[in-house]
Amino acid sequence: MSKVNVNTIEPSTGTDITLGASGDTITVPSGATITNSGTATGFGVSLANGVDNRIVTSSSATALNGETNFIYNGTIVGAGADGANADLGQGIHIKASDSGGSAASNEADFLIIEKNSDVGMQFLSSTSGTANIYFGDSGDNNIGRIQYAHGSNVMYFTTNAAERMRITSGGNLLVGSSTASTGYARVSLVGGHADGTGANSGIQMTYNAGAYGGGAITTPEAEGGGLKFWNFTGNVGSESYSQKMQINASGDVSIGSTATTAKFNVATTGGSGYFHNTGSSFGANNLQSAVNRFTANNSYRFFYCVNSDNVKMQVIDSGAVQNAPNSYGGISDERTKQDITDASSQWEDIKALKVRKYKLKCDVALDGENAQSQIGVVSQELEASGMSGLVLESDSTAQDVKLHSDFGTLEDGTADNGAEPIKDEDGNITGYEKLFTQGQKVKAVKYSVLYMKAIKCLQEAITKIETLETANTNKDTAIADLTTRLEALENA
Repeated sequence: MSKVNVNTIEPSTGTDITLGASGDTITVPSGATITNSGTATGFGVSLANGVDNRIVTSSSATALNGETNFIYNGTIVGAGADGANADLGQGIHIKASDSGGSAASNEADFLIIEKNSDVGMQFLSSTSGTANIYFGDSGDNNIGRIQYAHGSNVMYFTTNAAERMRITSGGNLLVGSSTASTGYARVSLVGGHADGTGANSGIQMTYNAGAYGGGAITTPEAEGGGLKFWNFTGNVGSESYSQKMQINASGDVSIGSTATTAKFNVATTGGSGYFHNTGSSFGANNLQSAVNRFTANNSYRFFYCVNSDNVKMQVIDSGAVQNAPNSYGGISDERTKQDITDASSQWEDIKALKVRKYKLKCDVALDGENAQSQIGVVSQELEASGMSGLVLESDSTAQDVKLHSDFGTLEDGTADNGAEPIKDEDGNITGYEKLFTQGQKVKAVKYSVLYMKAIKCLQEAITKIETLETANTNKDTAIADLTTRLEALENA
């Protein structure tokens, strides 16, 4: 091979200069620099493998003009503005700036992206393409996958070579099925227990990773749907399952029992009651029985108490309360009372009572002129007679407004004014509840106290009668004695 030393070569315009032949080595001496002082293109180092392949490795931070260096420091391949200082993990470290963080030592350090601010990774594809992350092994090169389909805007999750979960374009989560309906819920669970076995769909919650101490909600396939609520105890493999509540496919609720003998069934062997509100603040009604059957003809019951098929107490639709022994009582133990004295005279109060005959407006609305007449007293008349202690006031309700405008106002509800929606059996909104503004309170009479006043008055009447009877007896005795004396004088 010949050797040519040239200080300066100045070609004419458009002339190519070729140095060496194929297989020759062109050496730039130490200290010499090859520069592009003009506007020439394609200038730089071009590797033989591929067009414009300018990825090089270097033991220093010297960058090629216009390119991003991949720098190998003996352990890590670094890239980015600070790639020369790649110092994390055992693979590729893309470092824009030092965040101060350290790499985890759990084999997750083969690719690290670092920046001392927000950081991320992005996949770009066409509007109808997909972006994929595959997980493979020697048995299956795509046994796991995360995929985003841009055409349908759906995110898919695959395990064991089958789709297990997806997030729809509307944000609904489908687990266990790609065709499950999410019309009524954001999350849909289909098929299998939470641990992946069985024929039930459900959610399982535990408080210990090594034990089934917790609970679960399942929907049984064999029973056509519904919900079951379970309690789990014991360790994995020897756990104990106990059903605590269920809602069957017909909507019947059973607590403490698997039987649904009524729309709401409670079974227990102990405890002080089935309903206990421990809140110190709640709405107007603590327990309410509300129906939309507008009758007052004893055709149904609001409340029904049965003991071994024997009716013990009931509240029928007219509002009448009936019980088997005809007994209504109050706590009257002397040990629960103090300041016990004789009641004052009730004579004048009872004399002032006005016993009225009337019909209730609600009964007239149902039965018209056939509504039953009642007798009783009027709260306002009791107050006028000085017996306001017999009157009890309570907050009015929306039902009271229908009887008199003093009790408040009702306005049409809408979605904008916060009214409760009215839904049909399919969950579709058919209207909105009316908005109620409370007015004056509703007055009621303490009839049980009134009855006691009447008993006291009766006692007073009995005393007067007995006094008169005694006076009459004494009068008869005196007359008889006087008659005897007159007869004795006449016979003398």
